[in-house]
Amino acid sequence: MQISVRNKRQSMQKKLFGYMFILAIVLLLIFAAFLFLFGRFSTTEDKISDILSLQIEFFDREMTSYYNDITLRGAQLSEKAAQLTEQYLNSENTDFGVVQNSFLHINALEERYIDLLKNELLKASCSGAFILINASQTGESGSKAGVYLNQDLFGTTDKETMLLYRGNVKAAINKGIMPHRKWHLEFDTGGFPNFEEVLSDTAEPIEKATHICNIITLPGTSERVMLVALPIRGDGGRVYGICGFEVNESVFKSAHAQPSTLPHITCIFSRSGDKEINIKEGLSCGAKNGYFLAPKDSLKIKPLKKGLVALKNEYGAYIGMTRNTTLYSENTPYSITVMMPYADYSGLETKNTIQLILIILILGFAVLSLSLYFSNRFILPIKKSLDKIKQSEKTYSDESQSGIMEIDDLFAFLAGKDNEYQKIFDEHSEKNESLQSEIERIRTENKRLMKEHKNIIIQDDYDHFCSGLRSLTPKERTIFDLYLEGKTVPEILQIAEVKESTLKYHNGNIYSKLGVSSKKQLLNFAALYAREK
Repeated sequence: MQISVRNKRQSMQKKLFGYMFILAIVLLLIFAAFLFLFGRFSTTEDKISDILSLQIEFFDREMTSYYNDITLRGAQLSEKAAQLTEQYLNSENTDFGVVQNSFLHINALEERYIDLLKNELLKASCSGAFILINASQTGESGSKAGVYLNQDLFGTTDKETMLLYRGNVKAAINKGIMPHRKWHLEFDTGGFPNFEEVLSDTAEPIEKATHICNIITLPGTSERVMLVALPIRGDGGRVYGICGFEVNESVFKSAHAQPSTLPHITCIFSRSGDKEINIKEGLSCGAKNGYFLAPKDSLKIKPLKKGLVALKNEYGAYIGMTRNTTLYSENTPYSITVMMPYADYSGLETKNTIQLILIILILGFAVLSLSLYFSNRFILPIKKSLDKIKQSEKTYSDESQSGIMEIDDLFAFLAGKDNEYQKIFDEHSEKNESLQSEIERIRTENKRLMKEHKNIIIQDDYDHFCSGLRSLTPKERTIFDLYLEGKTVPEILQIAEVKESTLKYHNGNIYSKLGVSSKKQLLNFAALYAREK
C-alpha cells in the first residue's frame, strides 16, 4: 500500500519542533545579517571611543616616529656641520673667532653649508633646514650669519626645487637655488625662538640637546612653522651655532593627514596642558579623505566617559581624546589630541538610534510574519477539517484529515461521539413526541374536570369569593397565599411572624370577606380560581 507524501501523517510534537526550529534558524540568520550590515549594536559613545582610541594611538606613534626621526637627522646634521666648519678652519689655518665680521670666511662657510643642507633636506620629510652660526657679516646686534633653505613644495612638483630664505645668494644661484621672495642675508635672532637656550645646551649625547622650538610665523610670510633645533658642537665642546629642520604647518597638514572613517577629524600636536589644548603652540592635520577646520583658539578640556573628553571654546565644540607623549629629545611633554566636531557626533548618535529602531522594527515584523505563517500552517488544516465535519452529511472521511495524527484521531473520535449523540437525540425526540401527546391529553382532561367541578360549586358563592379577594388587606392576602401554597398553621405562624390568636383573627376576616365557612371550601374556591388564572 502506497502512502503519498502529502497525506503522510506526523505527530504534532514533531511538526511543531520542525517549524519552530526553522523559525529559530531564520531569526538567527536575520540577526546575523543585521550584525553584518550595521557592524554592531554598541552605543555611539562606544563606537566613537573605539575609533578615537585607534586614531590617537596611530597619530601618537606617527608623531613620535616623525619627531624622533627628525631628532636623529638633526644630530647627524649637527655633527656634519661641525666637521665641515672645523675642516674649513683647519684648511685656512685659522680660528673660529677670526670668522666673526669676515665677509670672506662667512661666504666660504655658507657655500659649504648650502650643499650640506640641500642633501640633508632631500632625505628628511621636512619643509626646510637651516644652519645658523655664531658670527655676522654686518656686525649688527642679534644678527647671525648662516643658511636657511626652503623646499618649494607648492610651486612645483619637483622636490629638488629649493629656495634660499637666508644666506649667500651668489653661492645659492650657482648651485641652482633661487632666493626666496622674502630673502635676507642674515638671521635676526630676536625672532628666532629659543636661540640662546639651544645654543647653550650641553646635554650629551647631542640628540638630547634637541629642542622643539615655539611655533613662529616666518618673517615676511604667513607660514607658521615649528623649528627643531640643536647646537653645533665641535671638538673640545666648542659651539659654532645651531642647526635643525623646519616643520611647516601646510606641509604638516599634507604629510600627516590621517586615514580615518571620520571625515572631519582633527589631530593636534602641541605642548601639553592639563586643562586646555594650546592651539597656538601646536600643529594640526585632518583626515585624508575629508576636510577639517583647525580651531581658532585654545580649547578647554572636560573629561567624559569611555576616555572621551569634551573640548570647547567660543568658536565651537568637539568630542575627542587627548594624551601626553614624551619625545626622545624633549623633557617637556607634548600632547596628542584627536577630535571630531560635536555636530558630527550628534549626527552619528541620531543615525545610530534610527538604525537601532529600524532593526527592532524589521526583526519584529519578521517575527510576526513568520509566527503568523507557521501558525496558519497548523490552524488552516484543522479549520478545513472542521468545516468538512460541519457539512450536512456530518461524516468524517480520509478527505477530512489534516495530516496531523493527534488532530485526525480527535476528529475521528468526535465524529463517532457525534453519531452516538445523534442516535440518543433521535430516541429522545421520539419519547418527547409521546410525552407531548400525553401532556396535551392531560390538559384537555383537566379542562373538562374544571368545568365539571365548577358546575358542582354554587356559582353565586364563587363569584362572591372572587370579588372578596380584592378586599383583603396585605396581611390577610399574605396569609391567604400561604394557605394556597399548602403551608400548615405552624409554618404560617413562623413565616408571617404572628401569634395563633392573631392568625385566628385574620382567618375570621378572610372567611367573612370571601364568604366561605370552612378551610376546605376556601381551598376549593382557591384551586378553581388558580386554574382560571
